[in-house]
Amino acid sequence: MAHELVHHKQNERGELTGRQEEGEDGSPWEDEANSKAGEIVRKFGKENPEIYDI
Repeated sequence: MAHELVHHKQNERGELTGRQEEGEDGSPWEDEANSKAGEIVRKFGKENPEIYDI
């Protein structure tokens, strides 16, 4: 979800125009979305460590 919300923000900023390379692995847009999503998940995990309990 976080990954897709970053793409939504990129779209609002006018960065996405529908070019194929925008969605390719390693593209600046995908790297930003992956990075921010990972940051959010790590922060959530630190604030809610019980999610890792089995």
